[in-house]
Amino acid sequence: MNHYLINVARFSDLKVPKDHYLVLGDNRENSWDGRYWPGGKFLHKDEIIGKAYFRFWPLRTSGFF
Repeated sequence: MNHYLINVARFSDLKVPKDHYLVLGDNRENSWDGRYWPGGKFLHKDEIIGKAYFRFWPLRTSGFF
């Protein structure tokens, strides 16, 4: 087993550090998200490049924002 898959789903008592985000994938088999990142589960805000303009889910609030 790869070392980065150990304790993948351990989120009890999880505290996201200041200026960081917990990034989760879209449920595809090939989704690569914070649960699997070798360096840790969190992404610093300076590493985010882009902006979302459309919300797909939940359907009652989907649309552009």
